[in-house]
Amino acid sequence: MYLSIYLSISVCSYLSIYLSIYLSIYLSIYLRLFIIYLSIYLSIYLSLFISIYISIYARLSICLSLFFLILPTHSLLSISLSLSFITLFFSCSFLSVFFIFFFKRKQYPVSQNNGTAIENIVGVSKTLYETRRLYAFRPYVTDSSLMYPTGKTKDARRLSINSLQVLN
Repeated sequence: MYLSIYLSISVCSYLSIYLSIYLSIYLSIYLRLFIIYLSIYLSIYLSLFISIYISIYARLSICLSLFFLILPTHSLLSISLSLSFITLFFSCSFLSVFFIFFFKRKQYPVSQNNGTAIENIVGVSKTLYETRRLYAFRPYVTDSSLMYPTGKTKDARRLSINSLQVLN
């Protein structure tokens, strides 16, 4: 997800920069600036459209990446070409490292408290699956290792029978 945001920003910015470089003979400075800023705003809307379901940190990182991409754009118009490409390369490589390491998400969310609804559903379904697997051929056998906080093995047997009825 973050990679798609980064790619949408960087592709629009690179296209505008290369377009302004190749058309620098024919276009005035104001028209080149207009093309660059138009592509940056297009990348803002595209990245915000992609990141509708992403947290506020991703939107802040979009603003940060746009800030770093605007700096080499201005340097392209004012200083030599080689130095501007070096700054563009370093800013984009810094952004890629920033996106990979700082916004790296875990595949399975782990909560410190009771957990979210999705985690509880996954935990319940996993428990029911393991209970069904353990008691598939012996549903009335009670194991002492399945004692629950009440301390009664009868509750464990009742839970296994009820889970078999739910799953079947």
